[in-house]
Amino acid sequence: MLVASKVEQALAAKVGEFHRTAGESLAHRVAYGNAWDELALLSAADLKERLAGHEWPGARPAEDPSARGAIVPFAAHWDTARDAREWALARLQGVPTVAVDGSQIAASKEFAVPVSLVQVSWFENYHDPDRPYVKDVRNEIVTVNDSGGEVEEYVFAESTLNRTRFVLEMQTAVERMKALPAHPPPVIFIDGSFVLSFAGRMPPQTRDAYLNALFDLLDASSERSIPVVGFVDRSFASDLVTLLRTLFGLPAAAIVDADFLTERLAPFDRTVAFECARGDVLPLYEATRTGYAHELLFVYLQTGQGRLPTRVDFPRWILDAGLLDHVMDVIRAEAVVGAGYPYALETADATAVLSTEDRMAFYKTFHHFAAASGLSASLPAKSVSKARRR
Repeated sequence: MLVASKVEQALAAKVGEFHRTAGESLAHRVAYGNAWDELALLSAADLKERLAGHEWPGARPAEDPSARGAIVPFAAHWDTARDAREWALARLQGVPTVAVDGSQIAASKEFAVPVSLVQVSWFENYHDPDRPYVKDVRNEIVTVNDSGGEVEEYVFAESTLNRTRFVLEMQTAVERMKALPAHPPPVIFIDGSFVLSFAGRMPPQTRDAYLNALFDLLDASSERSIPVVGFVDRSFASDLVTLLRTLFGLPAAAIVDADFLTERLAPFDRTVAFECARGDVLPLYEATRTGYAHELLFVYLQTGQGRLPTRVDFPRWILDAGLLDHVMDVIRAEAVVGAGYPYALETADATAVLSTEDRMAFYKTFHHFAAASGLSASLPAKSVSKARRR
């Protein structure tokens, strides 16, 4: 058990280190914040010259900061929450939005036959009283044959389920996208970044499964001219930190972009768009499928009072087509309805999530299926007892 007094003693022994780390972090946030302000004064020509020779400087401005400012202020102002909601509902009227999210249940050691479940949900809302919204799910069973050698003692490695879930999320988004009208431009929400840094640490076969699924989504978005965004509610990315260090020779710092942007973004302001130029994984994008290493942009958007800025990833064609302001307003409106988090994503997540009760129900369902199918599978009495008591 945890002994609070012992923990307090251990913490007290480190108090000097905590103060020192906090002081260094504050100094870095100030230095990088000042550099961000200086960035806004540089012309496109200045930026190009300073970044010459740096293939992967973390980020590159995709919109000229000196033309619009590094921060793009939100034009609307509301006096009450009711005013904000009325604006949001008017902005969303007739604009289809789709959000996709997923969940999973890992195989249990208690079964002789290992079996896992992936569930992906989508929430599709036309914001049209004549067309009801759709909440639905699709399931995929993952068996030993799907593991690609990642099974140990009949329990699926978590990476197998994560990969299956990601691929199914991308496939579902593509399917929904193909069913949507192109006008007015819908917006597809994906929960997570399009820059998959974790993929760089994977073996090629696993990595390519992730990247090709993502590229299929981006291809469909471009071909159908339907915007898709990767929404990261709490981003730990440091692409702008790397850019500022490259431009101004700042010392390395253990901070993230949101640390110095927080105090500079008023509610619903956004940064200018940047091209992601992260050297840890984007070279692999070019090696896997030509064309995407330099085509992913991002902005930071403040979605409400007292919240940290969120990161929004999107393909470059949205900016080139003049649709970025439309997409940002749709995200703002969804965030107003969802009290700071896009309502579409919130609903998709609530539909996708699998609880402890769902896990037990899945195990019981498989137990009955196995028995009816003559499979060698059993559910121990302990698990059955737990399920019956719930």
